[in-house]
Amino acid sequence: MARHAPAGRSIPCEVALGRAQGPVDGPWSDYEVMYFDSGTSSLAVAIRAALAPLIARGLAPVVVLPAYGCPDLLSATVWAGGQPEFIDYGVRSLAPDPERLLERLQRSDAVVVAVDSFGVDSLGARFKAALTADDRARLVHDLAQSYEPFDADWRAAADFNIVSFGRAKPVSLTCGGALVSRVAVPSSVLSSAVVWGQVPSIRIAIRSVIYNVSLHPLVFGTLARIPQLGIGQTHYSPLSEVKGYGSGFARFAAAAVREDRDARILQLQVSARMNGIAINAGLDTPSFQTGIRLWRMPILCSSGEQAGRFVQEFQRFGVSRLYGRTLPEFAGFDRDESKGRWPHATALAQRLVTLPTHGRLTEAQEQILSAGMEDLECT
Repeated sequence: MARHAPAGRSIPCEVALGRAQGPVDGPWSDYEVMYFDSGTSSLAVAIRAALAPLIARGLAPVVVLPAYGCPDLLSATVWAGGQPEFIDYGVRSLAPDPERLLERLQRSDAVVVAVDSFGVDSLGARFKAALTADDRARLVHDLAQSYEPFDADWRAAADFNIVSFGRAKPVSLTCGGALVSRVAVPSSVLSSAVVWGQVPSIRIAIRSVIYNVSLHPLVFGTLARIPQLGIGQTHYSPLSEVKGYGSGFARFAAAAVREDRDARILQLQVSARMNGIAINAGLDTPSFQTGIRLWRMPILCSSGEQAGRFVQEFQRFGVSRLYGRTLPEFAGFDRDESKGRWPHATALAQRLVTLPTHGRLTEAQEQILSAGMEDLECT
């Protein structure tokens, strides 16, 4: 469970109340789509579906996870019955090397989870072109903070793909997630593991109003100073239940995605502007594709201490350290072992700071943030 600085756009009232005009069908008509109460639940079902053929063959399968990421990845893996195994990030990269992911897919007992952190494609065109049918069946693509699945021309690379509508996601409804599949999920997986319920329309409406108010920098700055709220803190929380939503949730998803597509140009402009501020300040930005919408702008400070001071000063603007620890540490490994086995992920966890790309900062606030970044010493 992670409680970070708000990153997503505000939720239009007509979306929150399910009153948006237009078709009620979901946005992924070419695929099998199921909706659940969270992205974590969607991921858990996807992993269990990918594991099912391996378990049927008597294997004790592992689930390969990036060594840095939200601990909900670990929660979903444990719930699905997989044994987590971690893979390091590439040098100055925002994802593991795709070639190493392909190597893991060659193992007959492994399911691989790829995560699009910060809105950056974790796979790449060459990786996607090299996938075989067997590879796709054992690849779970968590689109996490990516805007790609909301684009009209998006095409799934894996058999199992995860989209989240949770709080502070690129397209938010404060809750909910989707499993977008190229193949049907085995009925045995659903019947034995999922509790089906009604779409919480009223709860979505109430939480959306509260969420929208909390996005204002002044409001969030006040909330962030209340320790009991745990803003900026991340904890591992086991997944106890997966709840499925009926097709009614597609109305909310379709409305939210239409709103996002209308805002595409603005989001590209904000991402480019924040990237320019970071570059002009001489900051170290890990490698990522340019010309894309970023959920957050990642930079690397020279040390964990410097990252902590910078966030403390500018958290009110939406600056965040995100998870602060590697996934192996959430799983019980100590920091020294994590540093020895997954050095790049450990460095990322210690030094990473993310800047907001939500576009709600005023010009004056952006100038204050820019001046603060110029005082940083990044390597």
